[in-house]
Amino acid sequence: MPGLESAVVTAGSAIARRAAREWLGARMARSERDSDLKDLIQASFRDRVVRRRFENQLDGIALAVEDRLRALVEAEFRGLSADARAAVLTEVVDTLARADLTDEALLDADADPLKLAERLTARLPAPRLGDAEDRLYAVLLAESLECLVRMMQQLPQFLPRVATENLSRLTGLAEQMERMLARMPVRTLDAPEGNQDDEAFTRRYLDHISRVLDQVELLGVRVENFRPRTSLSVAYISLSVTREVDDTRATYERMPLSSLTGPGAETADLSSLRVEGALGRSRLLLLRGDAGSGKSTLLRWLAVTAARSGFAEDLAEWNGCVPFLVKLRSHADGRFPSPEEFPDDVAPEVTGRMPRAWVERILDAGRGLLMVDGVDELIPRHRPAVRQWLSRLLAAYPGLRVVVTSRPTAADAKWLEDEGFTSALMQPMSPADLANLIRQWHTAMRDCPSLPCPAGDLEAYEHRLLSRVESSPHLRQLATTPLLAAMLCALNLDRRTQLPHNRMGLYDAVLAMLLERRDAERGIEDRITLDPEQKVWILRDLAWRLVSTGRSELAKDTALSRIQQRLSVMTRMPHSAAEVLEHLLLRSGMLREPVPGRVDFAHKTVQEYLAAKQVVEDEDVDAVVGKAHLDQWREVIVMTAGHAPRRLRVALLRGLHKSHRFNSISIPTAHWDRHAQKDSWLDLDHAQSVHDDDFQRRAGKCDARTWSQVRRQHRTGWVYSIDR
Repeated sequence: MPGLESAVVTAGSAIARRAAREWLGARMARSERDSDLKDLIQASFRDRVVRRRFENQLDGIALAVEDRLRALVEAEFRGLSADARAAVLTEVVDTLARADLTDEALLDADADPLKLAERLTARLPAPRLGDAEDRLYAVLLAESLECLVRMMQQLPQFLPRVATENLSRLTGLAEQMERMLARMPVRTLDAPEGNQDDEAFTRRYLDHISRVLDQVELLGVRVENFRPRTSLSVAYISLSVTREVDDTRATYERMPLSSLTGPGAETADLSSLRVEGALGRSRLLLLRGDAGSGKSTLLRWLAVTAARSGFAEDLAEWNGCVPFLVKLRSHADGRFPSPEEFPDDVAPEVTGRMPRAWVERILDAGRGLLMVDGVDELIPRHRPAVRQWLSRLLAAYPGLRVVVTSRPTAADAKWLEDEGFTSALMQPMSPADLANLIRQWHTAMRDCPSLPCPAGDLEAYEHRLLSRVESSPHLRQLATTPLLAAMLCALNLDRRTQLPHNRMGLYDAVLAMLLERRDAERGIEDRITLDPEQKVWILRDLAWRLVSTGRSELAKDTALSRIQQRLSVMTRMPHSAAEVLEHLLLRSGMLREPVPGRVDFAHKTVQEYLAAKQVVEDEDVDAVVGKAHLDQWREVIVMTAGHAPRRLRVALLRGLHKSHRFNSISIPTAHWDRHAQKDSWLDLDHAQSVHDDDFQRRAGKCDARTWSQVRRQHRTGWVYSIDR
């Protein structure tokens, strides 16, 4: 490419000579400054030997500039022909020849090459060569100005006319400039401003992630005697997953609960593996799990551990990755973040200092770890767009590691198969996992500054809870997810070992903690006089509004309007809707404002619990029966059965049975109140009994193995519907 090489040589010489001209001219009388470089050298250096030495040094500087320009122009836009790139370089040289690079111009631009380039482009519009050529022109102009400015700043300060005394200083000028140019950051199209700040920002970002994500959140729960906030890195336990096959999920749902200390507790199913093993085997993983199964906590742990380069064994190769956590509930409008927006969800406080195109450079280097949380948080029509978004990202950055989480009902095992993802399913915690979580939770709580007991007593609370779980089948069935197990730990400590006996009772206890108890030990005055029932009444309405409209967030104005409707029927209500909403946002731990002007629940499970409570209060089970075919309504239907008295529960189950609109729903009897646990779908009444002809007909379509599983699950406390 002789044409391109000639253009590079010409540009290098032009930049070096322009720097020398500005340097020498600044020390001349005003009338002499416009002289050409040869005359300036003649006037500056009376001694012929000194002039010759200076010109040799100038040639050396030109060679150093050529090397930088050659590396840049040969690496970028290889799709452009050599002639096209040579033409761009020629335009850059012409622009520099017309540019004002006096000391005054440099001072006006704060000696900033980028500001200088912007002002120069505004005064001397860039040539219209084509989109690709124009982008290359901008990068080459910025690089050329960077070389010019840095050289002019580094040239020695001396009086050229007294040249003989400065001969020794001129001798190493080319080497000095070459070293200075070598220290300048490499400029590319991806880093038009250079990458000299990348390392410092990466450290700052990773430190921020390590600090802000290293905590366990328990639904925003406040308790009366302490604040149950623990270090994630201490409390975290490794959970099991299964690499999915057709009937894996059913297999794990049907696994019997063994003793916490019994033999084989950790090897109940040889097809399972720890989640770290699944991640280590798959660069792209879809991780599915039910509500509270630990998906979001796992992603936070991955982010914290990546930030600290603390991976071992199966994930040792992940050390050096830079984590980016994207919460899909923050993008409910279906517009998903571009790479430069990846840090915004969890690190907006530091993004103002992020170097331009920093994320893209991390991804290009194969160091990116993208974690996408909560496909199920999106309405169904926005979920396919997640696939398209991921597909485009992987096409642009094939070395990217990606972990995506979802509830199983929102994404099946093959949902991302075409994009190259494997799928794993979070298992219910084994008895050994539960025991480990209880121990780790109490260990992490030792550093809690507001413990309700001496730290030495935590071991007794731990042993008491382990004993209760060991002896109580209902608690074992309840505590099969990290969320519910951690809540049991918090309640056990706050209530001095007095625990509720079932899942519905647990949520009742959570509501009591959030809405009835005051944070008196923190000295915060409660100015809102609503009683707990009134608060639940308002929250039920908001929860039902979200569920019935398929949204994850409400506009704040909509929430205010709904609250005002409720307050209008309360007698002697001294508070405005704005005051009540502000109280619930600030004090309840249940509502939050994720972005200004939007309101949501801190955890979707609480939202579903309250929405189901509203269905029962309205005695409108048809409202959920009609939605039974929609995956996002499954938990609402299950909890409706838990809230409902026997009459409504019969109506609900009859409606589900007769509608034939559902795929399958399993309702654990542990969800129901203690007086109703003797009921089940199979013996509520004769029409729904095992002897019912239709039930027998549908059951007859099952093979013997499936039917025996249904009967066994009924005996162990689970009620199954049969797929039609």
